[in-house]
Amino acid sequence: MPSGFERAHHQDLLGTLTTVDRLIIHGHLSRLWFPNHMAYLLDRLGVHIVRDFGHFVKQASSKVIAHAEALAKKAGRPFIYQDRVVHGKDDLARQIATRDGITEGLICVFSTVEPATCFALAGGAIRPRLRKCLHLYFYVIDRELGFIHIRMQTWFPFQIQVYMNGHEWLARQLERRGVGFERYENTFLSIEDLALAQRLCAGFVRRRWVRLLDAFARRVNPWLGVIRKQGFGSYYWCIDACEVSTDLMWRDRPSLLGVLDDLFDYALRAFSADDVVRFLGLKCRPITGDVETRHARRPEGRRIKHRVRQNWLKLYDKWSVLRVETVINNPADFRVLRFERDRRGRVRSRWMRMSKGVRNLWRYVQIGEAINRRYLDALAEV
Repeated sequence: MPSGFERAHHQDLLGTLTTVDRLIIHGHLSRLWFPNHMAYLLDRLGVHIVRDFGHFVKQASSKVIAHAEALAKKAGRPFIYQDRVVHGKDDLARQIATRDGITEGLICVFSTVEPATCFALAGGAIRPRLRKCLHLYFYVIDRELGFIHIRMQTWFPFQIQVYMNGHEWLARQLERRGVGFERYENTFLSIEDLALAQRLCAGFVRRRWVRLLDAFARRVNPWLGVIRKQGFGSYYWCIDACEVSTDLMWRDRPSLLGVLDDLFDYALRAFSADDVVRFLGLKCRPITGDVETRHARRPEGRRIKHRVRQNWLKLYDKWSVLRVETVINNPADFRVLRFERDRRGRVRSRWMRMSKGVRNLWRYVQIGEAINRRYLDALAEV
């Protein structure tokens, strides 16, 4: 059902699209984090904890780096070391892909030193410690997902981060089906078959993500097979950040500009912190302290950002598209329905705090879409 805002402006709208925008997934070898489990792994590999630990982990790191270099060499792609953290790796990778005409496969591999939680020997025991180590960035144009990158820590416990974008994925799906569209940066200005596009987006969240992500992990981590063979399992995949965007496609930019000033002015003046809490489905709590401090920070430019703890709601424009976007960083503020069996074997349902497990992606999108729709209903008053 269209929101009140869509009904009020239907004559100027080409349509509406709700999908996942930016999605960051982390992979953890969770069994290695249990007390003494890393020591058990080393023992099964015949490594003496005190005498051989330092040499072993350095050798393991060298093996990961050599594996990445071999992948780049086999694909004929550059392996680039950066002596400091450089912002804009994505832009650099896109430039390399354009320069070399890469439309599918590995683009390049960046390596850089960054802080990470690694295993270290302290007091005769293996403990997690924050330290600097080399990280590898594999930039890939995937056949299905499009432009993505996989970030891997080269020191035990080999944490992995996978970055992808739902609009990038949708563009490849539409191209494969011969559906025309007009795109501006990370936004669709128009889509010939919008109903098909929305059905595809609905299927995106139901994908077998664990199988896909495990395939990525096997490709970049040469130690994963050894770890699994010793009985310590594979990666546990969790959602670090998920953006759910609702894009309202206007016929042209002048039509959007005609209402944009009023929308931003109304959102800034009328939506207090309590209203944003209501959009996010939380209960209002009594306000303590100075009320005037609630809007001490004004939004910059043409973007409104309402924050509730680690989750927030944004309103901004991208050419002829008005985007409402919910960003979920902490899913524990929301609930998911779980089904459990009691002692008698009967199935019972219970609403529980939502975890970051990738299997909850469908619930992330369901919550984000509902928040966006409530926000648009409130904007219909303009």
